[in-house]
Amino acid sequence: MTDKAKEIFDYIQQRCLWQTHSREWDRRNNIEGVMDRVKALLTNEEIINNTLLEKAYYADAKVLVSQLKEHIAWIKEAKNEEITSALDGAKDELFRVFIDKCLNGEIRWNFY
Repeated sequence: MTDKAKEIFDYIQQRCLWQTHSREWDRRNNIEGVMDRVKALLTNEEIINNTLLEKAYYADAKVLVSQLKEHIAWIKEAKNEEITSALDGAKDELFRVFIDKCLNGEIRWNFY
């Protein structure tokens, strides 16, 4: 993981809760949904939110983008490729830490 990806991951880990839902599938969907919209917002891609869930991801992404721009100086001047690389690395680390390495077996219990 690059230093920039780690900086984003650390910020999310310290200040966000959307990646810690109680089930693996929910964590995966939230990480994917929010981080994809963060990337789209920071790289000026078109975002289509057709469902209420997509709108919820977008709302979390808007807040996070505002906070990242305020607290991580390089983001404002970074090129799209640099932003994409850092966000992809941070997203991979979120999956690794909050899903793959999670010691709470209940996140994978099928009866929920």
